[in-house]
Amino acid sequence: MNIGVIGAGNVGRALGNAFQVAGHRVVYGVRNPESSRYQDLRESGNTQLTNIEKAVRDTAVTLLAVPWQAVKETVELIPDWDGKILIDCTNPIKLDFSGLDFEQGLSGAEQIAIWANGARVVKCFNQTGADNMVHPHYETSKTLMFAAGDEQEALETAIKLAREIGFNAVSAGKLHISRQLEELAWLWIHLAIKEGWGTSFAFALMKR
Repeated sequence: MNIGVIGAGNVGRALGNAFQVAGHRVVYGVRNPESSRYQDLRESGNTQLTNIEKAVRDTAVTLLAVPWQAVKETVELIPDWDGKILIDCTNPIKLDFSGLDFEQGLSGAEQIAIWANGARVVKCFNQTGADNMVHPHYETSKTLMFAAGDEQEALETAIKLAREIGFNAVSAGKLHISRQLEELAWLWIHLAIKEGWGTSFAFALMKR
């Protein structure tokens, strides 16, 4: 599958590398592909780097991995997503890093579904850090990854992709549950950074 990754920061690169290892073709989309920040990606023999519009146009599934403050402007670069699957990997973190910003009571994913005209939005890959995206396997379990979305095919696609790169991926339900997934992400961030746990831990799912 051709997968577009919008954003080439820690999360975008971790997911992009994981999907390449799983056998997918990854196209990174960034605002300025000629920037020195992306020299390593340009020199990579198996990675394509281009602008955001082309990355979306040339791929079947798009992962959104940019800072929250850049999300609206980024998704609105595409006037019509024309039914493409857009997997939202972001969290609506406030600029002062004091918590999450739920405008008008909506989750970040629900806001993206409004801004990204015609996209089939799924929330996934937001609930843990980049280190766990590189190494989702722990000694006794796999890192848990929930996905939420209103459109079944898009939801199943996100779950399948997450499982391919090593997550224990399960559906959490419709897109409105994304708020809880973003709060779960904030708990992970709080523990990792504010409580000093570091990034070498993950949430897991156990069933009797």
